[in-house]
Amino acid sequence: MKSLCYGLSAACLMMTIACSENPQPIYPKKVEPPPVSPPPFELGGRWYSDFGYMDLEQDGLEVEGTYSCCNGKIRGRWQGSQLEFTWEDEVYGSGWGYFYVRDRGRKLVGTWGEKDAFGSSGRWNAVRLEELAYDGIPKRFAVTAEHPVYGEIVGRATLYFDGDLIGGTWQGSASLEARGKPYRVELYRYLEGSAEGDEVVLTWNEPRTGDVGEIRLRRDGEVLRGDWDVYRSERDESGAIVFVPTDS
Repeated sequence: MKSLCYGLSAACLMMTIACSENPQPIYPKKVEPPPVSPPPFELGGRWYSDFGYMDLEQDGLEVEGTYSCCNGKIRGRWQGSQLEFTWEDEVYGSGWGYFYVRDRGRKLVGTWGEKDAFGSSGRWNAVRLEELAYDGIPKRFAVTAEHPVYGEIVGRATLYFDGDLIGGTWQGSASLEARGKPYRVELYRYLEGSAEGDEVVLTWNEPRTGDVGEIRLRRDGEVLRGDWDVYRSERDESGAIVFVPTDS
């Protein structure tokens, strides 16, 4: 009996040694990488922001583009529902920022700050510019307007005349200085109104701030001359405005 036990023990020992000399590989379970969440919104296109026009391109979670006030560049990445970005321009230098999307992708609400921890920071909001369809015959104008803060605003307008009804857009810019460097203030307005005889009355709407005002014009040959103002404004925002027909 003892010899049988000794025999079994020896056999077990030999098997243990054999297993230790030739261990069987243990394969780890294959782990699939977590799926990459798609971006919550597509931001590609033109936006009207606190720092002028933003032209953005989006590739997956990456977003980059430019903003017009001071020849700036912006680059960011979606982090959940927030777009975190860096920016760089000729006036403010460089810094950080973030956007949240509102109104089903039509508005951006955000904050910017300078790279220096003690630098400036503030609001950076934007609205997506939409190409509205208008009935009628389009006429293009070069527009010059006086502004009590920005001085002379130079730009263009396209008005669609459908009988007595008028719709269109007006956009312009004013050249200023910020921190001793050139800075451009952009203006964009949706217009709608009517003409009666030699008089043209247009209501304008600023899509980013929601400001509303009126433009009152009188025909002087082919030229439209008059003034503009803002409804319900605590500031004295008004001035002269001239629409001159142009082919471009």
